[in-house]
Amino acid sequence: MMSDNKEPLHWNAMEIMSHEELQNLQFRRLSGLLKYLQQNSVFYRSKLSSCGVFCQDIKTLEDLTKLPFTSKQDIVQAAGSSGNVCGELFCGDPKEILRWHRTSGTTGKPVKIADTMEDWNNFADLSAEALYAMGVRREDVVVVAFGYGPFIAFWAYIAGLEKIGATFIPSGGLDTQGRIELMKDFGATVFMSVPSYAIHIGETSRALGVELSDSTKMRLVVHTGEPATPLMKKKIEELWGVKQRDRLGTTETGGFAFECPHSPGIYHIQEGFFVPELIDPANGQRVEPGGEGELVLTPLYRRGMPLLRFKTENLVKSSKKMRCKCGRNYLSLEETENGVVVRRLDKLLKIRGVLIDPILIENIVRQFEWFGGEYRIIFEKKGDMDEIKVLIELKNEIDATIAHDARIELTEELKRKIMVRIDVECVPFGKLERFEEKAKRIVDLR
Repeated sequence: MMSDNKEPLHWNAMEIMSHEELQNLQFRRLSGLLKYLQQNSVFYRSKLSSCGVFCQDIKTLEDLTKLPFTSKQDIVQAAGSSGNVCGELFCGDPKEILRWHRTSGTTGKPVKIADTMEDWNNFADLSAEALYAMGVRREDVVVVAFGYGPFIAFWAYIAGLEKIGATFIPSGGLDTQGRIELMKDFGATVFMSVPSYAIHIGETSRALGVELSDSTKMRLVVHTGEPATPLMKKKIEELWGVKQRDRLGTTETGGFAFECPHSPGIYHIQEGFFVPELIDPANGQRVEPGGEGELVLTPLYRRGMPLLRFKTENLVKSSKKMRCKCGRNYLSLEETENGVVVRRLDKLLKIRGVLIDPILIENIVRQFEWFGGEYRIIFEKKGDMDEIKVLIELKNEIDATIAHDARIELTEELKRKIMVRIDVECVPFGKLERFEEKAKRIVDLR
């Protein structure tokens, strides 16, 4: 499809396939993956055999439900099941590994994922499809505000930008003020980071008397790596004066969905690269479109460390509609007040018998005008009792009287909404560390 200026509206043909064409493509790719696993994967040959399932039993996409799930714990166990660093999950010769990435470890032991050259070439195309859909073009100048490390988002974005042909500027090692100057000096048009850091950049600019919409050529903020609630997204657009777009992904599967510019709050799962499912976490049964369930993904493009029916532990709400006005027939997720991920099933923490979702605390904290941009949730044991405390950073201009009132106000609101007594401590602006990668705001000292 072409626009008036002859620029393609979509990155590849998969994006405008009919639902039937897309399912046929998925099944062909799934069949190829299953044959590959049968020949090359010690891990999956054993796993499927123990469940009495064989690859030849999968004759339609619906038959995918016959296969067992793969969990993060499976990956951890497989990594330690052999004498080499790859473990049983890796297919092929370890010399074929092009790059390693690792999860942040915010929900447990970090998980290591290896990719081959074939994997990474496919991953680059996956990233390019998402970035192009969100509005990045060849003529853009992009500041990538992630540190040089094992966090996969940095490398995924650069791989996608190279495919598109956009100019990018790595900014690892620079402080916030240095990045602001970088944007101005190079005439940057797109900024990429985790959402909380995008907010921090915007607030720091304001504090320095710099309005980013006036002093730079910025037109788009793309963020990923941590949950972005509607309040956070609204704050980014207010501080930057430009549109923002969110990207979803995991290290285990790679990026898998992007926020549609034509339908903000709707996230399209890239079904040319994945077979997505929504399941009821209580019984493992599929959830119909329009319902809430745990997102399960089968990446169709990875051969180094392939995964079947990987449980992301993200509880999401799917959209009933299939065809979007952007022309895509992808399965889509709908944003809620908690963001597109309703909650993380692996992040629920129990305090005095009550399960607490940290995202609910964040939503309450971010609604107050005096909030300074960072917070911590600290779980600790005092005697025989579990206790929870929220450290909340205040804006620079807040005086002692307002700080006292803020603490009382937040304490009461937390008790009303969470129904558990939570201690609140206010700290000065800049006291808490900022994160360039996935934030670690939950501290469990019990």
